[in-house]
Amino acid sequence: MTDPDLWGAVDFALRASAVTLSFLIAYQLARHYWRQWFGRFGFLVGVGAASYLVCPFLHEITWWAAPVRMMCVINPALLWLFGRALFADGFVPRPLDWAIPGLLFSLWMLRLFLDGFGFPAGAGYLLVGHGLVQLGCAVHLFWRVWADAEDDLVGSRRQFRHVFVVLGGCLLLVIALVELAIADPDEDPVLLMVQALAVWMVTVWASLTLLRMDGFFDRSTRIETGHVPQDVSSNSTVDPDAARIVHIVESQKLYLQTGCTVGRVADEAGLPEYRAREIINRQLGFRNFSDFLNGYRIDEAANRLSDPQLRRMPILTIALDVGFGSIGPFNRAFKSRMGLTPSEYRRSALGSALGA
Repeated sequence: MTDPDLWGAVDFALRASAVTLSFLIAYQLARHYWRQWFGRFGFLVGVGAASYLVCPFLHEITWWAAPVRMMCVINPALLWLFGRALFADGFVPRPLDWAIPGLLFSLWMLRLFLDGFGFPAGAGYLLVGHGLVQLGCAVHLFWRVWADAEDDLVGSRRQFRHVFVVLGGCLLLVIALVELAIADPDEDPVLLMVQALAVWMVTVWASLTLLRMDGFFDRSTRIETGHVPQDVSSNSTVDPDAARIVHIVESQKLYLQTGCTVGRVADEAGLPEYRAREIINRQLGFRNFSDFLNGYRIDEAANRLSDPQLRRMPILTIALDVGFGSIGPFNRAFKSRMGLTPSEYRRSALGSALGA
């Protein structure tokens, strides 16, 4: 067997295995978690990964190959959405989020159009633009995953954040180097095999690790923001460490401090940080530290919004005073907790107070 034949055989075996595992991951996520956004996006990413492995061999755009090409093109945006939904509890895509896959697909289609009509220079610029959008998605995703790790209370998920960033970064680096190494990587059997090997390693790792993480995907124990049991700090049957954490947060009003961290609460309670994380997650039922603090903050804000003496105080001032860093997160958290925007809640509360 000649070297090209050997590379081709290895490449085929890697791609066949990775495609099978990609569909397996997609099936498992869709089967168990379709009602949640990360399950839907994970299914699409699995299908997209399989499409990416098949795309180098699709030299003609036929009726059945077109959807495969499309999934291959927009998969970086789907991975971006999947990662955000996976690590952010309560993630709901916004219109701009949906626009990114559409932008990638539009750039690809326009590039094909210009290339087909003899405008290679314009097609080249669009190719660069397409790559920049993909790079932007990757940088934003990895930054968010890394930056939010401190807030994450789910141990397995917090550890996985670092692995996700390193592994995902290496995968994107390999893919980028392969695609930039020569003008047409689809014609080089060695580069094709390197590409297939990178994706295969990720799919094997994901199938063996990601789907077996206890508590990583299970979000059934998540308590609605702000619902800390009222008698935790005084109930003798409650873990003393949990009671101490709640008592300190409430008595010292640590939630009013912008940038309050788990480490700060742990220090005040005289506990190791890992122990404080475990208590807030497993005993108080919160998956991230912001939800734990925001419940207190929203209750405090609601009291101030319903106070007639503070009716002229700007909502932004109240948001900052109760510990939020900006008005956007405050508005979203308040509406999620109270069912009304801060303005609507203030009008309703002050109207009831004046009517009484």
